[in-house]
Amino acid sequence: MQTGSAVEMPWLKKVDAVLETWYPGEQQGPALVNVLFGAVNPSGKLPMTFPKSLADVPTQSDAQYPGIFSDGSTTRPAGTSEIRQVDYSEELKVGYRWYEAEDIDPLFEFGYGLSYTSFKYSGLTATPLVNSRGKRDLRLTVRVTNTGRVSGTETVQAYVQLPSAAKEPAKRL
Repeated sequence: MQTGSAVEMPWLKKVDAVLETWYPGEQQGPALVNVLFGAVNPSGKLPMTFPKSLADVPTQSDAQYPGIFSDGSTTRPAGTSEIRQVDYSEELKVGYRWYEAEDIDPLFEFGYGLSYTSFKYSGLTATPLVNSRGKRDLRLTVRVTNTGRVSGTETVQAYVQLPSAAKEPAKRL
């Protein structure tokens, strides 16, 4: 697929595989051939969540995008310069946070991605630190071992959670 955003895929069960290439540029052909024939191992992870249905997406309403006019309508004659109002009812629950907070099972989660090999994570440690500005930090260390037969690269994702009193989304990358 060549898309710039998440898309609905009602046809997914009718195909054996899907490869998202985003906007690959002039070297798309050679790059795609290298991935499909195994010369290069795909290692990318999704930068967004793909919904099962557009009904699962909070921004799929006129009030969200492209917005509504002061009288509640969504259209105006050409040349009208009135500003639309957009209502961000999902508040801080943007992207993958929406699906998590609303307990919606997506088609593909933020960070999802497949590889021609497998990896094992071990030795995870979390060490509290104080940075050069005197602020608290956390250093995460993990050993990643390729357990498959094909060389590959893995993207390690770590999520943190703020205290509930912070009134922030539960999970952050």
